[in-house]
Amino acid sequence: MNRGRTTAAILTAALAGTAAYAQDAPDPAAGGRLATNVCSACHAVTSDQMTPFLNQPAPSFTAIANRPTLDPASLRSFLTGNHATLGAGGMPNPRLTDRQIDNVVSYLQSLRKSR
Repeated sequence: MNRGRTTAAILTAALAGTAAYAQDAPDPAAGGRLATNVCSACHAVTSDQMTPFLNQPAPSFTAIANRPTLDPASLRSFLTGNHATLGAGGMPNPRLTDRQIDNVVSYLQSLRKSR
C-alpha cells in the first residue's frame, strides 16, 4: 500500500470513529424535548413553564438538577427503577430506553448551576 492510501485509510477510520461517537453522545436538547412531552404534566421542565397544578407538585427539573447529592449515575439509577421510595401515588416509571435516559440525564446536567 502506498503512503497516500495509508493516510487516506487512517483518516477515514478516524472520521468514522468521530461520527460514531457523535451519534452515541447524549443529546441534551433531545432530552429536554422528551422531558417536556413525558414529564411536564407533573414537573416544570423548563424555566418558562408554569408549575403544574397538583396537590403536591413535583419538583422542577431545575431544582432536581441542582440537588447537591445528584450525579449522573444516581439520576440514571432513579430513572430505570420502579420509584418505590416515593410511596403510593409517587412518580410512575416512565419506562425510557437507555438512550432516552442518557438524553434526559444530559438535559438535567445542562440545568445545573456552576458551583
